[in-house]
Amino acid sequence: MQAELGQIMLAFLDERLTDAFELMRRHDVNPNTFDGRPLMHILAMCGKLLGACTVLREEFGADPDLVDECGYTPLSLALLCHEGSVAQQLAQVIGARLDLPQTLFAVARDGVRHATSVDGFIKNGLNVASIVPMIHLFNKQGTYIQFAQELLDRYPERQSPLERDNDGRTLFECKDVRPELLELLRDAMEEPQQRAMTIMMGLHPRIGSDSPLRLLDIEMLRSFILPLTTAVRHTTIADFRRIKLGALLKTEGLTSIDEEMQDEYLNKGGMFVPMRFRRSHFLNINREIYDEEDYDADKADRDTCMRLEWRGVLFDEPYTPEYEARARKADDFLSSEWK
Repeated sequence: MQAELGQIMLAFLDERLTDAFELMRRHDVNPNTFDGRPLMHILAMCGKLLGACTVLREEFGADPDLVDECGYTPLSLALLCHEGSVAQQLAQVIGARLDLPQTLFAVARDGVRHATSVDGFIKNGLNVASIVPMIHLFNKQGTYIQFAQELLDRYPERQSPLERDNDGRTLFECKDVRPELLELLRDAMEEPQQRAMTIMMGLHPRIGSDSPLRLLDIEMLRSFILPLTTAVRHTTIADFRRIKLGALLKTEGLTSIDEEMQDEYLNKGGMFVPMRFRRSHFLNINREIYDEEDYDADKADRDTCMRLEWRGVLFDEPYTPEYEARARKADDFLSSEWK
């Protein structure tokens, strides 16, 4: 029988579906116990299931929701092995359930890689707040923090930042939660007072994101600066962060920040670490002093950071002309070039 199973598998891989189905009928093959592993699973891994799944399900009784001994369904294997568009097409044709834990785990693990399929799955019934909420799954299984931000921003009516697990806990009450995820959740919270404060700081040139005015009572400030509006309730995480980062850059005069660093914070779930933005600005404005013939930007930046850290310059204070001069003076190389 092993030889016949090999012939059937070869026919599927060569996309000779008529021959494959004829061989299955001739040898009375059960696709759910095919060669020790369900046939749908094997074809899902190989990317050959799309054209065959309807006949396998309707004529041969293949189970699209069957979990193999490794804990995978055909759909979760497709998500693991292929692009999201393939998995989305498969989900529509195969008739698989979208609320199985295996599918939810696969989506949480590689969500950004399957952004298109996630959107399609959710539109077709995948419940991000199911038995095991997606945001909790992401904390345990997720690979790309950007997916958590997209989940909170794109589906705010379905994915609450205060979603509770089976034990009734929000992520704020759980242990071992990734710090960048906690920051995303805080930025996604509908706290109009805090958001209004951040927007006020971004609009006013003399109020920075680290301003002690944050310690004042919001009720005291609202009468003097800007009345609260409900509009801030609907800002996305990205919009909220853009205002927050803009306040820091504008207040401290940081004009030379790496675009990749900004994009990581605004759109990919990065954390708000003011010292990183200050250091980036300092390094960029000082690059012109190096000899262009043997200039290696990455090495120069690493060397400069090591010298500054050794001297205790960590950019953990507001960036001012005085602080910039102190940083240059602390670096033997920079101070000699700027004399």
